[in-house]
Amino acid sequence: MEDMALKVYNDWQDRLGSALDRTVVLLTGEPSTDLKLLQRGKLIIATPERWDNVSRRWKQRKNVQAVKLFVVDDLHMIGGTIGVSTITPLYR
Repeated sequence: MEDMALKVYNDWQDRLGSALDRTVVLLTGEPSTDLKLLQRGKLIIATPERWDNVSRRWKQRKNVQAVKLFVVDDLHMIGGTIGVSTITPLYR
């Protein structure tokens, strides 16, 4: 899944970041780094696990509250083996 996030990041960086002058960031899994990335990024790419880590205390994190649009890919996987790790962050 991390490979797919990196692929999407590279694609969006080329297409949207450069073309539209938007900052595209890829969450790292390190909470303090990810909070800084959230603050400066306009387009945030994350795996479900990485988003879960950064959004756990969303009521205390203004950066997470400031997210205006949340797009999820591979929702058909919810019934599969990664279902719980995918759906839990969506409830927040």
